[in-house]
Amino acid sequence: TGVDTNNLSYINGQVDSQSLTTVASIQTVVDSLAIIQSYAADNTQTEPTVTNYADTGVTGVDANNLSEVNGQVDSQSLTTVAGIQTVVDSLAIIQSYAADNTQTAPTVTNYADIGVTGVGATNLNEINGQVGSQSLTTVAAIQTLTDSVNVIQSYAADNTQPAPSVSGYADFGVTGVDANNLAEINAQIDSQSLTSVASIQTLIDSLTVIQNYAVDNTQTAPSVID
Repeated sequence: TGVDTNNLSYINGQVDSQSLTTVASIQTVVDSLAIIQSYAADNTQTEPTVTNYADTGVTGVDANNLSEVNGQVDSQSLTTVAGIQTVVDSLAIIQSYAADNTQTAPTVTNYADIGVTGVGATNLNEINGQVGSQSLTTVAAIQTLTDSVNVIQSYAADNTQPAPSVSGYADFGVTGVDANNLAEINAQIDSQSLTSVASIQTLIDSLTVIQNYAVDNTQTAPSVID
């Protein structure tokens, strides 16, 4: 039961690819597909399980990524194996890189596949750098990072854009920015067009040395480089 014109092609595809020959095994596929498609349409319905995804032929879903996969099935209204498998594969690449940055680096497409918006050729290296160094594995965390990177880089290019905040710099992996030095940091981001964590961190570290010495000349004296 449960096969109709909307899912017939998909069911036939799984009967073929999984070589299903019994009523019981085919019914399992149909039931799991129904759960996934219902959840894609309405996230108040029963959440798909790891087993449901496996039943429908999606590979790579486990307890560690189930919540993220379900989140994207819902938000992107994914109802096909191909669509869901693309998300799972891209998520695996990103999570592997977050755990070990010697693994394959995520691409702009990988981020788009998992529902992260705003990643492009101009910020990909910075995003990947922070995904690796901060071990970011969720869409929410990566989206927060991406949004903050874009605010900072937009301001560096055009100071009529919204000014970066203390939390924005922290999201980007930059340390040492606070309410006392934010205005100075933003002014230099603008005037020097600084767009990378490394260059911004260098600025902050030098400013800190100078400000500390201004308050207390027993502190490290600023250098020419500072």
